[in-house]
Amino acid sequence: NSYKLLKKIQHNNKIDENKIKEIYKYYVEVVEPTIYRLKIKYDRVRPFFLENSLKNNFISIPNHPSYPSAHACTSYFFAYIINDLTNEYFLNPGLYVVYDFLFLF
Repeated sequence: NSYKLLKKIQHNNKIDENKIKEIYKYYVEVVEPTIYRLKIKYDRVRPFFLENSLKNNFISIPNHPSYPSAHACTSYFFAYIINDLTNEYFLNPGLYVVYDFLFLF
């Protein structure tokens, strides 16, 4: 999850643990609720509700609207934070994999 990623960044870059806790708390208390408030505001229906042939039986169907994408918003937030903490991840193109880490954990 996102906290594991922050802890890994903290360990590799000798960042104060309290700073990591503060960032994660902000994510849980501000960022995540904001994403879901926006989902309610825009109330974008998921495509498979309109077209049954798009339904996928391999993944579970979330109970919330599709827009904005929580994965995209979360990834952007943590990528920005990680860049701010380390100044390494976006200076070296080979390290853009930070986006991938956000989806794998």
